[in-house]
Amino acid sequence: MVALASCGTDAAAPADSGDAGQSVNVDQLSSQTVDPLVGQWIGTWRSRGETKQAVLNIGKINPLRATLDVTGRCGADWVESSRTGNTVSVDATVTYGACSDNRWSVVLGDKEITASDPDNVSNSLKFTKQ
Repeated sequence: MVALASCGTDAAAPADSGDAGQSVNVDQLSSQTVDPLVGQWIGTWRSRGETKQAVLNIGKINPLRATLDVTGRCGADWVESSRTGNTVSVDATVTYGACSDNRWSVVLGDKEITASDPDNVSNSLKFTKQ
């Protein structure tokens, strides 16, 4: 999501000096596109018979950077370590709660993101875009 702030003008301010370094080119801003995968995804986390709601917030898609929040359980930062096509390997570093650092194999889709733990098949995630 791109947010732009608008500023008012100060009547006492000097007239524009024409310095392009201080101006914002609106055409450049509008040409910057945000990947449709960036944003909030809601889904389910499963591990060893336990199921919880989870939220994945993707901040950057290439390389993948995201945060995972498993409601009432834990949270983690995701950092891409490798990629093959639409499958991304991410290292998850726990930031709070009762979970363990691990690696996820993440499959990116337009309408769904799934993830599995190659070291523990009972761990899985499934998200849809919000």
